[in-house]
Amino acid sequence: MNTQLKQLCDELGFEPEATAALLSASETDEESVKKFTEGLVSRERFPESTTELLARYESDKTGWCVLKIMLIAALRSREIYRERGISDEIFLDTMKCFPRFVREHRASFGTFGFDRGFWVGRQLSLVLFRIGELEYELSEHEGKNAISVHIPSDADLTPALLDGSFAAAKDFFARYFPDYANAHYFCYSWLISPALKNLLPANSKIILFQNRFRVLSFDEKADSYKLWVFKNKELSPQDFPENTSLQRRMKAHVLKGGTVGEALGILV
Repeated sequence: MNTQLKQLCDELGFEPEATAALLSASETDEESVKKFTEGLVSRERFPESTTELLARYESDKTGWCVLKIMLIAALRSREIYRERGISDEIFLDTMKCFPRFVREHRASFGTFGFDRGFWVGRQLSLVLFRIGELEYELSEHEGKNAISVHIPSDADLTPALLDGSFAAAKDFFARYFPDYANAHYFCYSWLISPALKNLLPANSKIILFQNRFRVLSFDEKADSYKLWVFKNKELSPQDFPENTSLQRRMKAHVLKGGTVGEALGILV
């Protein structure tokens, strides 16, 4: 199994140090691994399996044991992709969330680790796919099938690339998930927040991205921006780094009593 995991880690672009750490992690017995794998790749069962898996390894603060079992599940996900005729390119692009999250852990805490086990059942169960620059999740809105749009931390928001991503996503869902062929696309993110229009120029990539959406609701108190902009959700505003123009503008805004928040928008 470690040989297959090593090959997958290499394909996904894990740093050698991270690969070595997760391969040395001790997973549970074979029967339990099989049970978790079957649950994690199931659209209906992944939430329950995720909860059980995280509880089993609650004492492992590095997250390597959870990550190892989830990558074993990813090997099964790959088989399901192939059975459904979905390209290996989309599989790899989607599963690159794993090394990305490991790198984000290092950016936040200074060491490699994995703390996004609560999230990635979506990728493993073929509910969420990376198509071009963006991720798309099978979801619902107002009781109807809908596609939830997510923005990975490494996404390039250049308009032409986003045009290509949205176009490819529409083709993908029409082919593989026809019940979602005419679904609305929505996004809930700090990137949709109307507050950003006072912080960024009108021609910034972020503003051009959010202009694609019609805002339906706005939660001005939400603070997820701390993790995505400043890499650490525990920081106090006075300790926000100032390495980018967005960080500097946002920090000044918050220190003056301003908020960033999150908004829900529908793609227009």
